[in-house]
Amino acid sequence: MLDGKYFHTLARLEIRDAYTEDYLKKGYEGAYRFNSGGDKEIKFLPAMAEFITIASNKVDKMCKLFVDIDIAFKDKLNEARKQRDAIQSELNEIEYARQQAKKDAILDLMKSKEGFVPLRAKPNKEYGWIQNTNLQMKFNWEVHDPALIKVVGESSSGKSVKVEVSINRYDGSVHTFPVETIRMDNLQSFINREVNLRDRVESELDQFVIAQGVL
Repeated sequence: MLDGKYFHTLARLEIRDAYTEDYLKKGYEGAYRFNSGGDKEIKFLPAMAEFITIASNKVDKMCKLFVDIDIAFKDKLNEARKQRDAIQSELNEIEYARQQAKKDAILDLMKSKEGFVPLRAKPNKEYGWIQNTNLQMKFNWEVHDPALIKVVGESSSGKSVKVEVSINRYDGSVHTFPVETIRMDNLQSFINREVNLRDRVESELDQFVIAQGVL
């Protein structure tokens, strides 16, 4: 290892997981790691050989010790894994609900009279790119950096929506495109990416300046 606590270690023995070819049975095996010693490597070769000799006499016992520990704590480990998995499942459900609530809120704003203002966040660093989300309208048409999105209609199947999209021009004026029918999948993809952007900016808020929209 080139850093960390083993940087100056000439030789070490690792006990690591080992599996049968079908991965059905787990055991342990020893592995040797050596630093080269640089231009003095030849000086350390006898010491490396001695290390291997000493460690080889111990490695089987050490591997068996790990197996014995696994057997002794098997039931407790299984129970701990079940509890861990249950907690993780609960956390996943909470996170999914949080994400879904954000997505629903964005879609509700899009359907409102005011519409939805997408986020634009500029990094504090000098050469950072403004972060924003683009909206795919058609397969060959994407609105870059939308300033306002309104949903003004929806098909009976829910597979397509009518949207009114506005952008900010360089002269400060606002241009609104004619109402366009797009796939609902395109709108959902935009919402998903918008939520991801908001989560990232929110987690690193001190690194951004909000140029448009509200978190």
